[in-house]
Amino acid sequence: MRRACGFRGNAAKIRNRSSDCGVNSYGDFGQVSESWPIGADGDWRPSATATQTLVAVTVYFRRMAGARAARHSDGVSHAISHRLQLRLRPPAHQVHPKAVLWWALQSAIGWAALLVGGGVVLYFTDAPLWLVIVEVAVAVVAVAEMSITPRLQYRAHRWEVTDQAVYVQFGVLVREWRIAPLSRVQTVDSERGPLQQYLKLATVTVTTASASGPLKIRGLGQDEAAELVDRLTAITEATPGDAT
Repeated sequence: MRRACGFRGNAAKIRNRSSDCGVNSYGDFGQVSESWPIGADGDWRPSATATQTLVAVTVYFRRMAGARAARHSDGVSHAISHRLQLRLRPPAHQVHPKAVLWWALQSAIGWAALLVGGGVVLYFTDAPLWLVIVEVAVAVVAVAEMSITPRLQYRAHRWEVTDQAVYVQFGVLVREWRIAPLSRVQTVDSERGPLQQYLKLATVTVTTASASGPLKIRGLGQDEAAELVDRLTAITEATPGDAT
């Protein structure tokens, strides 16, 4: 039977006894029979064996701390490797095909405002010929832009959600990639404007603690966006981290 470590009585009455405070070479606790000598000043002084025991205990806990640090380092390395793998390939998913029409309608509204303004000027004033030519040129550019740019946006705009991050690619002339770790996600929202409601589309906004601002996944189908919000919410709740 093991006995508790400690002393009873004053220093003069301390007796030699068996203690259970030793540690073997494998870091497990074992029994060490030890005599605790008393100094001239009345304080006890550990013998050589007791000192070795304390050293072994210190080594044991240092090994435990080293193992925890190694596990943390492996986790960080895995996260960095995962992010580099995402950087080396485009995201897996495209947006909804109706997003092409949505972007075209958004562009058409802007061009229409410009052309209507120019047409009003031409109608109510004695405009020179060069102004008419400019109006026609703007109309040609508007038709070309509405026909080409939305399709390029559809090809460029891609997204993917893994167990560790949200990855978005977008941009026609300037291609951008953004990766938001799930441990940094604060809120996940779904937004639907008038045109998106008509086309049954939605935009998912992922707000993080990054200074770059929220991450947006535009042009998703209405049902797909709702499923994505539920999935991101469930993953972020189960992912430990500091989102501040």
